[in-house]
Amino acid sequence: MGKALIVVDMQKQFYTEKSKEMMDKAVETINKAVGLFRSKHQRVIWIQHENKKTNLYAGQRDFEIIDSLLPGQNEKIIIKTRGNGFLGTELGDYLNKNALTELYFCGYAAEACVNKTYNGGKDLGYSVHKLRNGIASGSKFNSRVFEMIGDYSTIDEVFQEQ
Repeated sequence: MGKALIVVDMQKQFYTEKSKEMMDKAVETINKAVGLFRSKHQRVIWIQHENKKTNLYAGQRDFEIIDSLLPGQNEKIIIKTRGNGFLGTELGDYLNKNALTELYFCGYAAEACVNKTYNGGKDLGYSVHKLRNGIASGSKFNSRVFEMIGDYSTIDEVFQEQ
């Protein structure tokens, strides 16, 4: 039973005045979590949203992950075109192939893609957790509501039992 950190949609397109402050706060937690997962030889998976109608696709600046986060050379990147990162992607196959059953979600946006991907994982039977202080939104209200729903873990709790 392996663990995976799943970083959702921390892309330049969404790093705007409306969400920048919350994304910056989430980055502190995400970077700590990424370092911890790497040190424990656990997987880090990066999900990026693609929407060609809005020029959000590979090769465009706004598609890139924000500068304060850096995927590792051998870390999996999943491109999605829907809110739920499991729909129409290889995410489920990748998790199953690598026996990854305990998933920790972080990223942007709390009420949209993070929530949909979290619920998608839950519906598929994975053990799902949200990473406390690792999830951003363009709305503080939406972020607070999202925090009231589901299972949250702090960075310290992720590997506490090992």
